[in-house]
Amino acid sequence: MTGRAESPRVLIVDDDADNRELFAYVLRSAGLRVEVAANGREALEKSLTVLPHVIVTDLSLPELDGFQLCAELRRQLPTHQIPVIAVTGSAHHDLHGSARGAGITAVLVKPCSPDVLLSAVVRVLEDREPAR
Repeated sequence: MTGRAESPRVLIVDDDADNRELFAYVLRSAGLRVEVAANGREALEKSLTVLPHVIVTDLSLPELDGFQLCAELRRQLPTHQIPVIAVTGSAHHDLHGSARGAGITAVLVKPCSPDVLLSAVVRVLEDREPAR
């Protein structure tokens, strides 16, 4: 998929277990390594230890919401450049602007089909690869 020796790591962050399981299944089926977290605090801790290549997170999370998580990731040197894809049930008109301002790479609106999620993750991973 990406030409790397090891499959890229993706961290899925969602307080809904069904969403976590579905997203993890889709990404693992595509050959990606997947970690999961159920809240923003757990996601921040895992991000610092696992150093995922991309994070897929809900914006409405307990402990740290998706915006706070992204802000904390941007403050930490090891995680400050990890792309974040937000998957949210909110579709208000200024969401994309708020997300970009918070350092979120892309926003997907729930319900999000597995194909759309996988395409977004692959696109972000390809954008991160160095030019050959």
